[in-house]
Parts: sequence; structure tokens; C-alpha cells
Amino acid sequence: MDMLSCGSLCACEILENIHITQSTLSYHMKMLTESGLVEAVKDGSWMRYSVNTSMTDKFIEYINGIVTESEDCICHMPTKRKELSK
Repeated sequence: MDMLSCGSLCACEILENIHITQSTLSYHMKMLTESGLVEAVKDGSWMRYSVNTSMTDKFIEYINGIVTESEDCICHMPTKRKELSK
């Protein structure tokens, strides 16, 4: 679901598109905001959320780094390979 890629949305707009409780949304958006992936701005009694594109680029780079096989991966280290197979 890419609803935040269209710009900022208030929590009420997000809730219309995903069927979770307001408290569940608040909890998850708090985690995303604290991680830096999402930015939050107070708008009256609601919060408006938008994607922090500079952090998402870093996050994508990080994920690509841990899922892409490389020579320095622990699975290529003989002692680590033995430990992994136990």
C-alpha cells in the first residue's frame, strides 16, 4: 500500500483506507515517526503523516545490503558456516 507516497495524510484519511483501530494506527505511526521513516505534523486534533524520503532511501539501501549476497557475508566465512549449520 503506497498511500503516503501521494503526500501527507491525516490519521483519519489513513483509517478510512486500512481497517484498524485509531489506537493501533497511533502506535504504529509513532514507531514509524520515531524511526524517522515517517514525519508527523500536528493539524488541530489530528496528526498529518508523510514519508521522510531521505530516510526511506537509506532504509532501502540498508535492506538491500542485508539481503544481497556479498563476499563478506557470514555464510562465506568457514567458522561461521559451521556454527550456522548446527
